Amino acid sequence: DYWYLTKGISTNPWLIDDFGFTDGFTHFNAVFPELPYAEAGDPRLITKKKSINGRLFKKLVAGINWVTEQEPIKRSINLLSVLLSENPPYLPAEHLNEYLYDEIRSFDQPDPEFLFVNYMDAHEPYLERYSSRTNQYDYKNISWNLESFNENITKEDQENLQNQYMDAVKYLDKHLGKFLAELKELGKFDNSLII
Repeated sequence: DYWYLTKGISTNPWLIDDFGFTDGFTHFNAVFPELPYAEAGDPRLITKKKSINGRLFKKLVAGINWVTEQEPIKRSINLLSVLLSENPPYLPAEHLNEYLYDEIRSFDQPDPEFLFVNYMDAHEPYLERYSSRTNQYDYKNISWNLESFNENITKEDQENLQNQYMDAVKYLDKHLGKFLAELKELGKFDNSLII
């Protein structure tokens, strides 16, 4: 009888245990950019809980409660680090790949293995990246959501978002290619099903 060792790796703050996305995995790791005091907890996970999703007042209360529960100084620093950071709230593909390479090298079970990976680079917020179209760093971080699209969006804003999305997809494609190359180098590509 065969069973699968299942691993999930995500840098998406919505794919966490609170939403049931870790069910069925032998191991599931949510990986995010480092915080000054990681051992004190991650404030990004507090506001993603189902019970407070979308409710500003509940998010504020949950944040205050979280900070004051334990290690308030370290938790306050972590919170400020997240709020004031110009970095994305997720690991970009090149950094997530480094984490993945270590995981893949650890796959040495005789039984089949299943790896689920969630990249966030083609999702907002779009980041300043090198554009092959213009041969320069084009865009600043633009955060948007579907509610922000209405009949008043300008043609310039629409083109800007489309260009950033195209650049994000190209960036992700480049790093997915590097991930596949690493699978080949480790001799694991031919026995892999990639979806």
